[in-house]
Formats: sequence, structure tokens, C-alpha cells
Amino acid sequence: VAGAAAGASSMVQTEDLGEPPYSLPFLRLTLRDASMESHRKLGEAMGSHFAAGTLLRLQEWSELQEQWLPALKTSAGRGLYEGFLKVHTEAYPEYIEELKGLAIGAKVPFEWLFIAQLEEEFAGQLAGVSSSDFSAGDEVSWKRGPSTPDHCSDYMFCSPTRCVDGHNEDNGVNSINRTFVLDAQLGGPETRFLAFVYMGELPSGAFGVNARGLGFSLNWVGPPPAAAPGLGRGFISRSFLDANSLDEGLSQATRKGQAGGHNIQFFDFCSRSIHNVEVAQNRSVVKAIDSEPFFHANQYQTLVVPHEHFGNSSVHRLARARELPKPGTPEEILRILGDQHDRDYPIFHDELSHKRGEKSDWTLATVLFDLDAKSATILQGNPSAGHMRTRWDIAKLISEGTGCEQHPSPMFML
Repeated sequence: VAGAAAGASSMVQTEDLGEPPYSLPFLRLTLRDASMESHRKLGEAMGSHFAAGTLLRLQEWSELQEQWLPALKTSAGRGLYEGFLKVHTEAYPEYIEELKGLAIGAKVPFEWLFIAQLEEEFAGQLAGVSSSDFSAGDEVSWKRGPSTPDHCSDYMFCSPTRCVDGHNEDNGVNSINRTFVLDAQLGGPETRFLAFVYMGELPSGAFGVNARGLGFSLNWVGPPPAAAPGLGRGFISRSFLDANSLDEGLSQATRKGQAGGHNIQFFDFCSRSIHNVEVAQNRSVVKAIDSEPFFHANQYQTLVVPHEHFGNSSVHRLARARELPKPGTPEEILRILGDQHDRDYPIFHDELSHKRGEKSDWTLATVLFDLDAKSATILQGNPSAGHMRTRWDIAKLISEGTGCEQHPSPMFML
């Protein structure tokens, strides 16, 4: 990383062991401040370090190449793109700078990255465009329809004696070996964060934690598309890494003007609490997690959303979780997240499940957030075996930042 805003960078490359989390490079970046230049340099560093993986991931993303990018050649598709770009440039100019830097570093078109960042929102609204909205010269030749990726699962509880969440990060085959861990700060140690990042995307559409003691994981959900371009979930989740408190994270997660929706688990390591959030555009529900174990896949469970769409994988994972005894320990959560009893749509997806004929996607990593130990552990292979790949020391991350004693008590009204 070069330039006035840059500090230092280092990268550690790790071996692909043929099972989640596969190859998991570690990129450390320190920038002097949170200026626009620094945000651009952050993106540029991510892009340049992972240029090959970024390009391949985007080239092998069939919906991006066959549906969404060709739509930009039409007046209706271009109009949607410009509408989304205007909304995000106004709301999150610093994250637009990160994407611009990523495009420079990876040497890929900015349009590819921007559309990839808005896959759910752009695809959903594009699917609703009628033929009459296209100009006479437009070629409308791509397959239209909202995607149903059914990505990710969480199982959590927060009792007086134990407070934990386990998360399976799932995605398509084109993302295998195209993820990395980012350890970054833009300014002082209080701005530092750790995130599991997809090459070619903002940090993070998966999970992360910052020095203020706020962590999160994410699950895809499928609300009906909004009527007009609005804020995308990938930009909103990027803001969680900059949030100063749980209140701030909840405010960002539930802000008005969203074009889609998301399910978020917030982990407040300073107040030892977990909150599950479901969002569908301008509607949301916040659920405080207690001693009762709570499993979440890719369907709304606390917010009623008419005409939501989801796939068989989510239905099967929820059904299988209901069949199994409720967990009372972190180890029991990991055993459930590693379950492969359902041969068609297991909870955990790997080479073994696909050899057996499963019909869903791939688990890229399993992480255990432990709010008592103040740690996040990424497991090696099937999490039921309990083998650790790497552990994030969140207690140290917080203590080297502002420390929990400076955090206000949550004031968000549930």
C-alpha cells in the first residue's frame, strides 16, 4: 500500500487443505486515518493482493456474467444501475471509494464489483422489469428471475452461564479458495476490525468483529424486491465494522430506504449479549437471544414477510434442526452445524456431502463466537470434530482499542 494515507501491510498465505475453510489467506492493513483516500487504499490493497482470485470468482459467477452484466447494455438495466449508484454514493461514499480502489487493485471493471455487491437487490428489481420498460433497440436475452441462494445457518443461545453462536458460512462453488481474513484499521487501534471477506467484495458479507466489541454474522433472506433502487445489504454490513456500539449497529441494520433484506446476528462482547435482527426493506424485528436455543437459516422467523422466497435447502435445514435435541453447549452447536443426515440438503456442505449427491451449495467456513471467552474460532473441516483452524482474540482486540469500560449501555428500544 502506497501513498499519504497508507501505513503498512502484510499477508500470510496458507495451504488449501481440501476442506473448509480451504485456503484462508490473512491480510493485515494499517492506514493512518479514515479519509476517502484511505478507504480507496484499503480497497486497492485488497484488490491487488487477491487480483487473480477476484477475477476468477467474478468470471465464474454465472448469474453475474449471464444475467446482470448483460442487462447493463439495456436502457432499463442501465437505469437501475445508475439509480443504485446514486443512492450508495450519497449514503456510503467512503465504501464506494473502497470499491473503486478494489477495481484499480484487481484490474477489473468497477461495474462488475458494484453489481456483485448488490446481487440480491439488483437481480430482484431487474426480475420485475416488464418488457415494455425496455427501449426498442434493447436486447432482452438473459434469464430473469430472483436468485435463491439459501446461504448460511446460525445456532445460538445466551444463558446466564454460557453465551455462544455458531455460524456456517455457505456460498457457491466459485467462492471456494476465494476468501480471506482481513485485519485492518483506518486510524487508531479503536478502528481496527477482523473480517472474513469474499474476494471482490467489501468486508464483510460473511462475519466480522471490531475493536469496539461488536461482532456479527449474516444469513440470506428473500423479501420481495423494492419498487425502486435503495440501499444494499452488502453496504450496510460494511458499516457494522465501523459501528461504535450495538446501538449504532442496530440503527444501521434497521435504517430506512433498504432495497432488500437481511438476517443479522449481533454479538456485543462488552455487554455479553446476542441480538437476532430480521429486516425486509423498511420493516424489522430485533430479538434478544436468551437461554432458549435459536436456529436461523434463510427464512424469516420473527418478521412476517408476505411473498418471501426461499429454497429447499433452508426448509430442510430448519426441519433437521427441529428433529435434533436442542444444544446446551458450544460442542453441541458445532455437532448440529456439522450434521449431514439429510443427504439432499444437509446443514453442512462439503466434498463428502456432494459426493453423496447433495443438491445445495458449499460451506466455506464454520465459526464459533464465544462471548464468555471473547473469541471467535474458525473450525477446520466438519465442525463436529472440533478442530480449530484459527482463533481471533477479541479480548485483546478490544483492550488494545478503547476497552469495554468506555462503552455506553445499549439504549436501542426492542
